[in-house]
Amino acid sequence: MTKLRKALFEYENAEDDYISFPDGAILEVELVEENGWGRGNVRGQDRIGWFPVNFTEEYEEEEASEESGSEDSYSYSEDSEPEVEAQPVVEAAPVVEVHTHSTLS
Repeated sequence: MTKLRKALFEYENAEDDYISFPDGAILEVELVEENGWGRGNVRGQDRIGWFPVNFTEEYEEEEASEESGSEDSYSYSEDSEPEVEAQPVVEAAPVVEVHTHSTLS
């Protein structure tokens, strides 16, 4: 099984043998070195390159099904009461401009 990591931040590659990725990208990792660099690819892309491991976190496939909001992860009934009480909308008071002038003695 390929190790996965999820990007915490966007990263723009500095050189040709590095990969770029957006925040939230899933990376398929083949190697993580002690110096803090990993080698792999962005899921769905063929290009393999180096990336800073500290821009990512460990990621497991189970998290993907929890994040997707599948119907199995929660239940909903149209008959159920809302958990949050509705609050009235409060409109802001109109802005009044005040002009002052000073009189010279």
